[in-house]
Amino acid sequence: MKIAGIIAEYNPFHMGHAHHISQTRQKTGADYIICVISGNFSQRGECMVYDKWTRAHSALLCGADLVLELPFLYATQSAEGFARGGVDVLNALGCIDYLSFGAENADTSALLDAAALLLEEPPEFSTALKEQLSCGVSFPSARAYALASFLPQHCESTFTGSNNILGIEYCKELLRIGSKISPFVLKREGNEYSSRMLSDTYSSATAVRAAILHGRDYRGHVPAKCLPLYQEACAVSPEAMFPHVIYALRMLGINGLREIAEVAEGLEHKISACAKDVQSYDGLIHAIKSKRYTYTRIQR
Repeated sequence: MKIAGIIAEYNPFHMGHAHHISQTRQKTGADYIICVISGNFSQRGECMVYDKWTRAHSALLCGADLVLELPFLYATQSAEGFARGGVDVLNALGCIDYLSFGAENADTSALLDAAALLLEEPPEFSTALKEQLSCGVSFPSARAYALASFLPQHCESTFTGSNNILGIEYCKELLRIGSKISPFVLKREGNEYSSRMLSDTYSSATAVRAAILHGRDYRGHVPAKCLPLYQEACAVSPEAMFPHVIYALRMLGINGLREIAEVAEGLEHKISACAKDVQSYDGLIHAIKSKRYTYTRIQR
């Protein structure tokens, strides 16, 4: 008996996710597929478009045999924390043979090489990374450049892209804990991860969410089995959080903001200043955004 694990958000579950489950079962020969999915908040720190029960139900309707929740502590972290939580949950089950995930570049050896280097992190690599960061480059770009410098057999593009970055972190955690789970990588198909445009092939979750929240027709971009669930559920926009977020930011003050995870290097001062005048959630994120910090880090 073979069992494959998948770590995901399914925000919401769409045709690409159904394809991933189907291909995982077909190519690994898995008898069962266990999915570990985030609860009601995403890795970006935003509320999911649908509640966790609706999303878990949709996965079960479309090929998953068991759905487990990724604890909030891990579900709302950066790629490293998100991967650590998901991998550790699957590894603790003691029955998973494969961890299946999609990547822009389905080169398993490249992802494993990068993971091994990051796990070891020789002084020379740390120095190269710090040099890039000192130039004002974002952390993901700086790390990709440093990885390519130390692993010239692989192109730099292998270390960029949201799914490649997450795949490297999955591999790193598997190596770190000495897991017997084997990574199984499928090339991600369809439009770009962050694209808001619906595609003729597999639309991104970003595009499907945008269609749902703006009242556009998204039928054909999600499995037919999921449509009744989505039509009955209440779709929630990140903007719905804005009154609560802005109230919390204004009440916390500089010292309180400094205690929030990932707030460092004086970022609390910029957050506090921007929180005084903005009128929308999206406006808040754009006001705080800088060259040094990624959009997703500010969202978290």
